[in-house]
Amino acid sequence: MSTLDRDSPDGMLIAAALTGDGQAFALLTHRYQSALLRLANSRLGQRELAEEAVQETFLAAHRWLATYDS
Repeated sequence: MSTLDRDSPDGMLIAAALTGDGQAFALLTHRYQSALLRLANSRLGQRELAEEAVQETFLAAHRWLATYDS
């Protein structure tokens, strides 16, 4: 059982996600989703495009998480 929660530091969540803890990555995406969506929407001007861009961003982050260097 995971002892991680929404207040856990990013580093702890990343470490847990790297061990296969899907909940840890979900906490990270929840933490940054709103800010990324606002940024993407301000740049792209269309909500649907912004949502797609953020989704692709999280997919890439998950795919390349093992290369993260704090």
